Amino acid sequence: MTRFPHPTEKGRFVFEKGADATVLKIAKGKGGAGGAFEATDVVPKNGWLYFPVKGNLAYKTDGWSGSVSVWCNTDPDRLIKSKFCDPVQITQNGYDNGARWFDFNDAKPRALRFGAFTARPAGQKAVAEADPKAPLVRVPGVGWRAGE
Repeated sequence: MTRFPHPTEKGRFVFEKGADATVLKIAKGKGGAGGAFEATDVVPKNGWLYFPVKGNLAYKTDGWSGSVSVWCNTDPDRLIKSKFCDPVQITQNGYDNGARWFDFNDAKPRALRFGAFTARPAGQKAVAEADPKAPLVRVPGVGWRAGE
């Protein structure tokens, strides 16, 4: 599915089945194991590829565990056209509330960051990304090149 900001209601979203095939596709024969998900441009209308977890991942009320493996072949300083790029974001509430993610930020050169924010009680303020105590691993100036 693809998630888009609602055109008139701030903070709400619209979900559409599928993905824009002009910018997102399965690339057979590419990737680390014979296939890859390939993004060739920014999803229109500030869209995000969205995978609903309900019914697709086991849920445990006493915590969770798992792993995600991602292989990226890009030059983040040259090829990423959006301000931020989150190849993976796993969350129900937002990037800073019960989330695991990695992104390329808006720095020049871009930094690769991994965030592991625990869920927070309602009304509790989030730890700012800029706070040195934020649960982030930062790799400044990652220097990746497509094809390497």
